[in-house]
Amino acid sequence: TSMQAADLAYANGRYVPAKGLAEDVSATLSDDFQASVASQREAAAAKAAADPAMADARTRMVWAENNEIKKDYPAEYKQASTSMQAAELAYANGRYVPAKGLAEDVSATLSDDFQKKVLDSRKPVEPAPPKPSEPTPTKPTEPVKASETPVEPAKTDVPATPVTTAAPVSDEAKQAAQAQIDKAQAKYDWAVSVNAANNYPAELGSGSALLGEAKAAFAAGDYAAASAKAGAAYETLSKIGQYALLPAKYVVRLIPERRDCLWRIAEYAFVYNNPLKWPVLYEANKKTFKDPSNPDLIFPGQVLVIPSIKGEKREGTWDPKKTYQALTK
Repeated sequence: TSMQAADLAYANGRYVPAKGLAEDVSATLSDDFQASVASQREAAAAKAAADPAMADARTRMVWAENNEIKKDYPAEYKQASTSMQAAELAYANGRYVPAKGLAEDVSATLSDDFQKKVLDSRKPVEPAPPKPSEPTPTKPTEPVKASETPVEPAKTDVPATPVTTAAPVSDEAKQAAQAQIDKAQAKYDWAVSVNAANNYPAELGSGSALLGEAKAAFAAGDYAAASAKAGAAYETLSKIGQYALLPAKYVVRLIPERRDCLWRIAEYAFVYNNPLKWPVLYEANKKTFKDPSNPDLIFPGQVLVIPSIKGEKREGTWDPKKTYQALTK
């Protein structure tokens, strides 16, 4: 708009207003603005590259927790856990390039080859088949002489018990159990893909344990128990949402490049997604400020309450490891 007006003023010989309008254009599209746009686009590209690496690393950490890698492989677990924590912190602070590298370190430590080695080492060792025993020699039976009278077997009044065989396992029961397990497995895989390891760790852990019990029962041929356990696993995993509940509290951070203030905190998507809502934070927390009359005076480590403004449910303290859905503006 300013550029069109500047061109029109210039074409009509009104050079002074044309100069002012042109300067408005330059101020709006300043070097700082252009650098900011480039920085934002670079960050978006880095985030897009980091996201799949973070997702893979989180999935592998869930596997490590479920398979008690910390107990049997403490060195590998410590290395992966340390890298994962550093990756989450870097990701939360918008440092996507180092976050991607750290996440890839986790995936390399808990690689497919490592997982195969762990699972192979835990397979039960089948006992060696017993050696065939040598047959015991028997004496030949002497034939009964014709002059001897054969002895008749004693009679009994107890009727012979018919021999029965176990009924074969129903194919329908086996198929039903497998279907339940597949259903629960699909729900588990989805939960892992949406960061349930951090968003809903208790539900994911319980569901994973039940699913493991279902598979064990299936392997043992107890299809009724397998179906029941798989159904319970699915029900537990169904309590997991795509996102964690929005936080009810926020701990002020020390961010040198973009200092936390009420304006910027209100702008966070998991808070209000709107910087203009900063007065809500101020009114809810000013009694805890060192100077209640100064909304700019907040410090790292200070805990801020985040009131609900649209009836949204909030719970707990903001956690950089969790995935939150942005509050609608």
